Amino acid sequence: MKKKTGLKFAFTMIVCGVLGGISSLFVRSNIKDLSTIFNSLSDTIIKNSTILMLIGVIPLIIGSILIKKAKNIIKANADLDEHQFEKTNKMLCMALSIPSVMMPWSFICFGFSATYSFRVLSVHILVDLLLFIIEMVWITIIQYKTVEETKKIFPEKKGNVLDNKFQKEWYSSCDEAERQIIGEACYKSYKTMSVIYPILFVIMIIICTVHYLSPFIFLMVGMLWLVQMLSYLIPSYKLEHGKKSRR
Repeated sequence: MKKKTGLKFAFTMIVCGVLGGISSLFVRSNIKDLSTIFNSLSDTIIKNSTILMLIGVIPLIIGSILIKKAKNIIKANADLDEHQFEKTNKMLCMALSIPSVMMPWSFICFGFSATYSFRVLSVHILVDLLLFIIEMVWITIIQYKTVEETKKIFPEKKGNVLDNKFQKEWYSSCDEAERQIIGEACYKSYKTMSVIYPILFVIMIIICTVHYLSPFIFLMVGMLWLVQMLSYLIPSYKLEHGKKSRR
């Protein structure tokens, strides 16, 4: 079994090395064309940051509609039956997922806007700043209303989105099954990002051969990777060997 695992690992490393060599040869032989493509793509993205931010409004509208529908069901039925409860719970879960995704989207788009506006000294950034503020307020409202409606079908839930202790209080009010789901989801997220970060570094290194990337990009991504690892390893060690050891 150990021999098979070792051979599988060695084969994976060889394949990765071959693919890396092929990618390097391809990039070098097409460096001018790729450089033109990257420059064109970069300019297109940062010049259309306002459009990208406006696209982000669509999911927020959907989230608001979901909350409205869930609220109407709760208001019309003093005691939800199993079907109504499941339907309402799903809509609220979907509504709460939308701002979680749209917050990083809004920051990314505003970052594109800042890159373009500060480079050419454009007042265009004022429009994007207004959109950014509107989206941040909208996201907060969706989160707040979703949590408040969720409390109506789960009276044991505690916490206020506007309170900086919200996540701690909300987690404390979850039962064992919900905590297990959160734990498994966090572990899957950790595993996913542990694969994404090395791939991202390889992609950035390849891009560097045809397009300038600031070393601070590598520093930021590396720091995020390091923070992710430490934020997992330190609590894990404390839970296993600290004063609150599980043993």
